[in-house]
Amino acid sequence: GSSLTSSGLDVVFSHWDCQENNVLQTPYGLRLIDFEYSGMEHQAFDIATYFLECTIDYLHDEYPYYKLCLHNFPTETEQRFFCCVYLSEYLGVAVKPEDAAVSVLLERVQRFTLVSHLLWAFWSVIRAHQQSMDGGFDYLHFAEARWALYKQSKDAMLQALQGAGRGTGSTNRHGDWQQHGWNSQKHFV
Repeated sequence: GSSLTSSGLDVVFSHWDCQENNVLQTPYGLRLIDFEYSGMEHQAFDIATYFLECTIDYLHDEYPYYKLCLHNFPTETEQRFFCCVYLSEYLGVAVKPEDAAVSVLLERVQRFTLVSHLLWAFWSVIRAHQQSMDGGFDYLHFAEARWALYKQSKDAMLQALQGAGRGTGSTNRHGDWQQHGWNSQKHFV
């Protein structure tokens, strides 16, 4: 048995905005830029935000100037690989995708997706009043989309947890959440 202890609740330096425009490929590997929102946060929050940002195209050149493609959410295999590499670096020991620590971290990441959706929905409402409507990014539209995703994800998680509580859910909670709409292929734009 492994003595791994990281559960995603450790507070670490976090980027908070790890989206496609803030990750650069360089000759030295991937580099993050744009740290204006960075700070100390739970590991699971930053990982959840990264996974969610995989579904948002901010380079979309038509109104509302972003596009949600929820089918781009990382698969369970991709999530497990990401988390095992993350934990291996963080803990300084080899962690395998099937290790219990990865499952614990992923369960926390999945719950923190709600926090990310809620935070960016609120941020977008505030930002909408700070930006002129000059035909650019529609912050209120984005806020509505993130709010809808928050509600959809929350409902899916509650259904999965209720199913697991009745003994009808599988032991793979991520799979349950996918079944109930967690990894939906709906487009909100």
